[in-house]
Amino acid sequence: MGQHGFACDMEFVLDTQSGNEIWFVLRSNEETLAKYPYEFVLKLGYRLIDTKVEVLWHVENPSQEELPFAIGGHPAFNCPINEAEKQSDCYLKFDVDGTIVSQTIDGYLVGEATKSYVLEDRRLRIDEHMFDNDALILADQGIHQAALCNASGEAYLTIEMDAPLFGVWRPADPGAPFVCIEPWYGRSDRIGYEGELRDREYENVIAAGATWEAGYAILV
Repeated sequence: MGQHGFACDMEFVLDTQSGNEIWFVLRSNEETLAKYPYEFVLKLGYRLIDTKVEVLWHVENPSQEELPFAIGGHPAFNCPINEAEKQSDCYLKFDVDGTIVSQTIDGYLVGEATKSYVLEDRRLRIDEHMFDNDALILADQGIHQAALCNASGEAYLTIEMDAPLFGVWRPADPGAPFVCIEPWYGRSDRIGYEGELRDREYENVIAAGATWEAGYAILV
């Protein structure tokens, strides 16, 4: 597989569509089984409610064996949105107080080191060097909302989620005009991991014939 798995590089088929909701589906086939030897049905849904977009994930296990998998979002949002501001004038805002702790990345793997960030009024200024070593990985810290704020500290976009971890990312180039807030149900391996796929940290496992559902919401 590539860095972000295989589903993001494949063409989904329209499944259902209504006035404010649409679903696409990807089913396991010879191409996927060559990379990932499990049968699956993956449905992606989008539901529009006023100024909120719900992104919905539905995974089915049609086989007679357990299905281990990971899934996550990679949405990018303009930052800043005001022409007079720089990205380093803007903030991330969370629904927790105090200090947040990010896991670190070494190559594509998770390292043992961590980095702490002290929040001021639940906000963290987006420093131009914040992403020099790739994404911030925030895990198991009770965060269910992450917002992008303008230079005045006012939120203009909020992600709502129940994911156990999420990434905040931008290319190392400080001129990139966006920031990604990425809910994850799964994560790359730690350095040195040699276990089974099903036993990875944050891996999901669906029993034979069962289904799994999750998602997140974007509010503007």
